[in-house]
Amino acid sequence: MLLTLPVRRYDWMQQVDPSISAPPDAGSDNGALFMLLLLGVIVASQVAIMTLAKTGRERTCALVLALVAVALWASRFWR
Repeated sequence: MLLTLPVRRYDWMQQVDPSISAPPDAGSDNGALFMLLLLGVIVASQVAIMTLAKTGRERTCALVLALVAVALWASRFWR
């Protein structure tokens, strides 16, 4: 979901026709809040998996997946 949802709702318009300017996105705060909530759920579930893991490899895998989720979320704002 982090990769499929755009940062702004009307970004696709400029990709189709570069001469069109995208209108201001009044509902962007809701999308940002949803993505932050989604990131929190992902990280919390990975931390729970890390605490319940029996081997070091499982803990490492959970940590790597949590870091990948944070990196994907942060990469949405580096454009």
